[in-house]
Amino acid sequence: MGEIVKIDSRWRIVIPKKYRSDLKPDDELLVEKIGDTIVLRRFNREELFKEFNKIKLYTSDDMTRADAERGKELYGGVKE
Repeated sequence: MGEIVKIDSRWRIVIPKKYRSDLKPDDELLVEKIGDTIVLRRFNREELFKEFNKIKLYTSDDMTRADAERGKELYGGVKE
């Protein structure tokens, strides 16, 4: 069983010490809502990029480069 924490007036919570032993200041966490559960997970950009690169995109032959550029801008894509 976990611990009960309160949300302060600025919508912040304190992660109890026993759950943050592997964390340090400035680490990034991924926040997800799964059903009625909020999950915090360590965020690792390198792992995200590896997973993202596994995604294969299949499109029709009539799709233009402009469509891809617009999608990149719309979803915040970054060119490495």
